[in-house]
Amino acid sequence: MLQFAKNNKKALIVVGAAAGIAAVGAGIYHKVKNREPEAVTKFKAALKEYIAAIRTGQMNVGLIDQMMVSLDELKKRRDYERISIQLSTEELDLLVNRISEFFRTLECWGLFI
Repeated sequence: MLQFAKNNKKALIVVGAAAGIAAVGAGIYHKVKNREPEAVTKFKAALKEYIAAIRTGQMNVGLIDQMMVSLDELKKRRDYERISIQLSTEELDLLVNRISEFFRTLECWGLFI
């Protein structure tokens, strides 16, 4: 084996370099392919802040506007319909309960029928 390596030094260097380039290329491709679009990253950040505000009772019009702007930016993407945002069961529970409370309040005020 050692003699083979000595006799084929150039070929082994080329094969090794090609394997290294292929490995680096595959790594870069995987990283770029799985990179999240900026609009998705911004939307997730806005959603996280929105949910935190609901949780702490700090909701305000500015956060709602920020959430709407982030959602509008997400909708501008060609692949908008295929984008999926994961929420935990706790986050869904929080959102649904707050929406329910909001509409019950409107109903009590006679603003929602």
